[in-house]
This record gives sequence, C-alpha cells and structure tokens, in this order.
Amino acid sequence: MSKLTKREKILINLLIIVVVLYASLNFLILPAFNNLNDIKTQKENASISKFEMQSKINNLEAMQNNTIKTQNEIKVLLDGFDLMAPNEQVERKISDILLANNFTINKLTINDADKAFPQLENGDATKEYIKKKYVISEIYGSVNNLTNIMDYVNNLKSIRISYLNLEGNFNDLNQNINISIEFEVFMYENIAS
Repeated sequence: MSKLTKREKILINLLIIVVVLYASLNFLILPAFNNLNDIKTQKENASISKFEMQSKINNLEAMQNNTIKTQNEIKVLLDGFDLMAPNEQVERKISDILLANNFTINKLTINDADKAFPQLENGDATKEYIKKKYVISEIYGSVNNLTNIMDYVNNLKSIRISYLNLEGNFNDLNQNINISIEFEVFMYENIAS
C-alpha cells in the first residue's frame, strides 16, 4: 500500500473525529438529554399531582369543618324538639296541656305523618328526620282558656296549631264551648341508612 499523503491523513483524522462525535452525540449526549426531558416531565407531573392532592386535602378539611358546623347548627335547631315518641306519650303531652288549661277532653286521636325534612347525611351514614304527628282533639272549655293554650303553644318549637274550629256562644269569653283543635307535633328521629 502506498504511503498516505498529509492531506489524506488530515481527512482520515477528520473522518474519525466526525464519526466519534456522531457516535457520542447519538449514543451518549442525545439519550442524556432525552432522559433529562423525561425527568423534567415526571417532575412537572409530580408537581401537578401534589397540587391536586393538596387541593383535595384542603377541600376535605373545609368539608369536614363545614360538616361539623352544620351538625352543630342542627343540634341548635333541634333544641326544643323531642325525640320521636310513641303515640301514647304524644297523647299524654297534649292531654297534659289541655287539662292544665281546664279543658274537658271529649276525643283525642293521633295520625302519623310520613318522614319529612331530611336534615343531615354525615360520614356515619345517619340521617336525621323531623317527623310530625297530628293530634286531633275535640274539647270543651272557654275561649279565655283557649287563648292561654294558643299563647303557650306559640312559644314552643315542637307544637303548633294547624286547625281550629269553635262552636257555641262567644258573647261570654268564660263560657264553655265545643272546640275542635288540631295540633302538629314535630319530633326528630335518627335512622341508620
């Protein structure tokens, strides 16, 4: 083989340098840059996930605080209401009010109403309901005594008068007359779902 000229040696050396640079670029530098880009993408995704999780944690804390606040508000609202009671106790309560105001009870009947007013659903899967019972009474007494009952019931949260019918002579407010009166008695009950 013949001797290489200086120019050929330079070209061969230049070719070797280009091949080495090309191989380095393709096998070392570009994979490192790609790996770096992948790591940056993973970091950005992790930051987004962290932000989303922190946001959910903040929302969870706010929701828990809101639930506690709502439960406390319900407790305050339910103060003055009785727990669900059997008809006999409701009848006794209304009878005591009527008898304390000098009425003679001719007839007293109780009708249960359906569940109403869902109040709360918390983590224990418990719902609180306000229920009402209708107590229909036919009584005998004076209009003055009726006024006393109306004032008394007006100050209660758990009882209200929904119907009133008077039969008799109204000239003397102390004279006894026949009265039909319907009470709505509100109570609350816890029911496990």
